[in-house]
Amino acid sequence: MKKELLIKIVVSIVLIVGLTIGVGFLLKEYVSFSDGTMYVQVVDKDGKMVIDDKWGFNEGDTALGILQEHYEIRSDDSWGMTFIYDIDDVKTDGYEYFFTLYVNDEMSMVGIDQVELVDGVIIKFEVTKYDPGYAE
Repeated sequence: MKKELLIKIVVSIVLIVGLTIGVGFLLKEYVSFSDGTMYVQVVDKDGKMVIDDKWGFNEGDTALGILQEHYEIRSDDSWGMTFIYDIDDVKTDGYEYFFTLYVNDEMSMVGIDQVELVDGVIIKFEVTKYDPGYAE
């Protein structure tokens, strides 16, 4: 009788621990443990928003690092700042078409590697066609 009771207690404890671990893993998918949220938007040359994502970030993360983690990007940092040519299937040549970078709907004066991550920041890349008359 005591042996059966002991087996029931051990089985009950194992089940409770197993359920607790399982629920913890499930909740991890739905509960954010990040310091902030950033939004990434990419607009193609036809003006269609093809990426509109939300990502959590932690202290020490960078906008460029988040992009590299979640997207396939092609970039160049030989200009003294990082210049992005491609994000996933949205590609530019860097000459006739290039990405204009907006931070919170304002054209950025710095490269993506220098954008400060603050909670709620919206980072938008918009394919822009080069207009030689614009500089005049």
